[in-house]
Formats: sequence, C-alpha cells, structure tokens
Amino acid sequence: MKDLTVILKNQPGSLADLGECLGKIGINMEGLCGFPLKEEVIVHILVEADEIARRVLEDAGFDVRTAREVVVL
Repeated sequence: MKDLTVILKNQPGSLADLGECLGKIGINMEGLCGFPLKEEVIVHILVEADEIARRVLEDAGFDVRTAREVVVL
C-alpha cells in the first residue's frame, strides 16, 4: 500500500473529482487525510494499486507529488 500526495485546488468539488476519478476504475481509497492551505489542499490517500492510481490521476490533470510506502497495522 502506498500513500500518494496530491495537491488539489481549494474549491468545492475538488476532492469529489479525485474520488470519482479513482472510483471509475475501481480503485478504493483505503485512507485519506487533507490539509487546507489558502489556494490549495494537500491530500494524502492510501491506495493498493498506486502505480495505476498515479497514472490515472496524472492523466486526468491531478498534481501527484509523491508516492511513499506505508505500513498499516
């Protein structure tokens, strides 16, 4: 499982768009955390299929910054 860091615009519907993009291809977000800034929101999502998720999000125009391995207990 990986933690993807995605930068979203701080506006209504941004997070819904991200979830819809992943949901269309059957990728579930196992965990999520977001930190709003003035213009942006830093979102961390936990996904199993990280390479597919990253490619699909980037192809859809999302700003994916990092992918880190996580340990889930």
